[in-house]
Amino acid sequence: MGTGCPPVPGPGAVVTFDASAEGLIITGGAKLPLEYIEPVRTRLVETYGYLAEQLNPPLKPDLDSKTVPAAPAPPPPASRPWPASVVWGILFGSGALYLALLLRPAIPVLRDIGVAGGADERKANEFYNRQQYSQALPYFERAAAAGNGEAMTNLGFMNEKGEGGLPPDDIKAASWYRKAADAGFSQGMVNLAAFYLQGRGGLPKDYARAVDLCRKASEADNPSGMLLLATMYENGVGLPKDLAAARELYQKSADLGNAYSRQQLERLDKGSKTQR
Repeated sequence: MGTGCPPVPGPGAVVTFDASAEGLIITGGAKLPLEYIEPVRTRLVETYGYLAEQLNPPLKPDLDSKTVPAAPAPPPPASRPWPASVVWGILFGSGALYLALLLRPAIPVLRDIGVAGGADERKANEFYNRQQYSQALPYFERAAAAGNGEAMTNLGFMNEKGEGGLPPDDIKAASWYRKAADAGFSQGMVNLAAFYLQGRGGLPKDYARAVDLCRKASEADNPSGMLLLATMYENGVGLPKDLAAARELYQKSADLGNAYSRQQLERLDKGSKTQR
């Protein structure tokens, strides 16, 4: 029997405190006197950590059978915070990525990040700008094989002009321009549109297709696409003649740095003044 309990609570009544002090069991087939109940309540509060309100309503002296539950389990430990080194590592990595994105346009190596065949395209352009066309060719081919639309366009141009040891071949040029346009490269769209306007490279003359390609290129802010579309508006080729629309496109193209569009804009302005 538990310590501090009256010696004879009543026939058939048993009070047990287990050895680990994790639970208390009261069973009884007879009424328990009131003086026996209070030590039990005191033991529950002082030894087992029960709150007084957990014992309300008061235990009745005429218990039939009752099991008092163990004390509530302690709350789980709070999750440990991330080590400072991990936090600083995340902050440093995020800062480095943001800085790389800011500097990407100014640093050639960074411009290659995330660009299919970017490194090969950059190397090819270095050779091409030095007029070392034969050295540029294999780099353009590798970049194009990786899906680089600019490299496809440049291969089309080299086939069109017969550069890098290649014979002039409009059919191969048209094929490369089509691949570049399908890859979403705007200058490939413009060059392919020019072939459709002239019916070159085995392509039929298709003004509607040329207009569609030029419009897509213009929507991508390609000044050459705007220039070609303006020319079509000015001359009524594939589109109704519209000098106002032509002038607007020449202006947009010139604002993006196209020198020839600037010349065409000046020509239109001179013409309008002469007519006055």
